[in-house]
Amino acid sequence: MNVSTSSLDAQEFTEIPTTKPPLVLIVEDDAITRRVIREALNTVNYAIEEAGDGVEALSKIQHCQPDVVLMDVNMPNMDGFTACATLRNLPHTRYTPIIM
Repeated sequence: MNVSTSSLDAQEFTEIPTTKPPLVLIVEDDAITRRVIREALNTVNYAIEEAGDGVEALSKIQHCQPDVVLMDVNMPNMDGFTACATLRNLPHTRYTPIIM
């Protein structure tokens, strides 16, 4: 069956639902490591938020709902284990995957 695209209304194409890319929160105190992870994830179109330690991560979590958290273990101010335990006790991040 041949369908002519000239008969399609342009508005039909604008109403196609788009999905947002998955949001990854990178929690890493080393700026170079954060940059390498960010650049790698950007090549596959992930949305990125970044935090330099556990305290900053908990602050960011109040404003965004990441689909996954990539968490360093050894960080200043609040280490990854403490931040992870805190995230597990918050209702909106209880089931968010955390990769350490």
